[in-house]
Amino acid sequence: MEYKNYINGMIKNRKKEIVDAAETLFLATNIESVKMTDIAKKANVGVASIYRYFGTKEEIVIRVGTQLWTDLLQKLAPAFQSDEFNKLSGLEQIKRFMCIYEKLYKDFKPFLLFINEFDSFCLKENVAKEKLASYEKSILNFYPYFESAYKKGIADGTLKETSNMHLIYVTINHTLMSITQKIILGEIVSADSFERLTELQLLIKIFLEYAKK
Repeated sequence: MEYKNYINGMIKNRKKEIVDAAETLFLATNIESVKMTDIAKKANVGVASIYRYFGTKEEIVIRVGTQLWTDLLQKLAPAFQSDEFNKLSGLEQIKRFMCIYEKLYKDFKPFLLFINEFDSFCLKENVAKEKLASYEKSILNFYPYFESAYKKGIADGTLKETSNMHLIYVTINHTLMSITQKIILGEIVSADSFERLTELQLLIKIFLEYAKK
């Protein structure tokens, strides 16, 4: 049993090394241009080992996406667990939560670009939804913080009642994520011109006006 656990531990560590290597390459360039041989070289393993552990590049991309969301939560969650945050009204907590996207723009640009590429990759490769279960779960791990803040806002009278809190969460986050990615990607036509985070901040204000009581 000890030997089996040792082997399983070695395999787990090797898989993590491969995912870490793939993550580094995806963030440095882009998903499409990174080959399995590139990942193997970066992880210092044989290509055959990568195929044995993961089967396809698709699986590695999903693992990287899941890992990135999980790591992001670990970095940002402490801000929603502090005594200072807990003393805020529900409305102020929701505002803090949405301001995550300003931080993403300032400090996590490679992550945002990867997520944009990830969506395009999944659509292009027609990735089955069931394969994205772990990835979806890693994204929804943020929802409890939003839900807790919104419920507090309803209780303290700073936010309106809502019949579908999850729909609000998904809609707002899809919108803010898209705008943040757009800002990073830059102008395509002159009508796209904006000043840094102004458009993102305006959207946050519009939602807060809609939600506050």
